[in-house]
Amino acid sequence: MWVYMMFFFCVSGFQLIDPTKLCINCKNFIGDKLNPLFGKCKLFTKQNSNHLVTGEKKQNQYCSISRDDENMCGESGKKYIKLRKNKEP
Repeated sequence: MWVYMMFFFCVSGFQLIDPTKLCINCKNFIGDKLNPLFGKCKLFTKQNSNHLVTGEKKQNQYCSISRDDENMCGESGKKYIKLRKNKEP
């Protein structure tokens, strides 16, 4: 019984299902040149906004905001699409 319990606790400590879905590894991530913490998401835009510096109508939402809002991507990363890296021939 003791061996079974030790095995269970050791296995449950590892994440066997899916690692955390990080925005930086998502196909929809728009990286910031200076800091990836300011990255934005291609899927979500701010509604009815004009950029005060550039005047652009469409502004992408910051990833941190998209992940905090369950109506967007949410903490679980509902809209996450794994980025595929190009393989060299």
